Amino acid sequence: MRRLARRVTILVAIPLVGACLGAPAEPSVPGSSPSAPAATTSPEPAASPVDRSAWRWLDAGSLAVPRLRTGAVRLSDGSVLVVGSENVCTPGGAWPESATDERLREFLADQCHRRSRHDEAMALIWAEFVERPSLERYQLLKAHADRVEAWPAWRTRALEAARESIVQEQGVARPVRSRWDGPADASALVRIYLWEGDAEPAWQAAVVLGCSDALWHELAVKREPQHPADALPIYQREVGYLLETKRNDGYEAAVKLLGRIRALMARLDSERDFPGYLASVRAAHGRKRNVTKLLDTARW
Repeated sequence: MRRLARRVTILVAIPLVGACLGAPAEPSVPGSSPSAPAATTSPEPAASPVDRSAWRWLDAGSLAVPRLRTGAVRLSDGSVLVVGSENVCTPGGAWPESATDERLREFLADQCHRRSRHDEAMALIWAEFVERPSLERYQLLKAHADRVEAWPAWRTRALEAARESIVQEQGVARPVRSRWDGPADASALVRIYLWEGDAEPAWQAAVVLGCSDALWHELAVKREPQHPADALPIYQREVGYLLETKRNDGYEAAVKLLGRIRALMARLDSERDFPGYLASVRAAHGRKRNVTKLLDTARW
């Protein structure tokens, strides 16, 4: 079935009165908590008919998206920034946080920066990050923090929040977000450290909290020059995974990795253990004829 994308016009509603259009505010370094919530989370009393003359509507263009639900963000001074799919927005009301699209938060944060409302902008992007920490959201947080020259403080806070989120998820049963969801681990935190070029804290996070197989391989490659003993068991585990793919390209990658394992064992003065390890691989996968052929013809 074809998914039809509807065209959604983003509108920003800003009271003509209030600080949003006033004098620029000084940027500040984050404190113990953001200065504004990311979204209204509880219903408010029904509002009286809206005097639209008190609102300025700014057409920010259109986005062709499959789905973009109505959402709103309330600033600390009482202003409400609203997005809607029907060109009709009113202040007040209740929009659950789950209805806020990430593009909405980023767009509104940019509008806040333009009006020197940097605290509100950072509160929006922070809410986006802590909702589900990831490398992409970390990079977004950095981009916005750099605009107010406050990245060091936000970086420390973001790394602490990411680690705390992982520990909490590992300690409680969490709802499955999608069929691709795996166990909670430190993959997001490891990606962040690797992106920053910090291989050692990335390794420590993976050892303590776990990470994806692809990241374990990347970590092993980085550890191999100085810490071959750390890389060896990761490569050995990966050989098993590759041989279980039942695909020729997986078999070829596994045999190639066996050569790397042999070289590592030689560096560790344990090359004499390689024949026994190879025999165990053959015993476990000897019924796979293509694997046997590759092993018989391998030149390491």
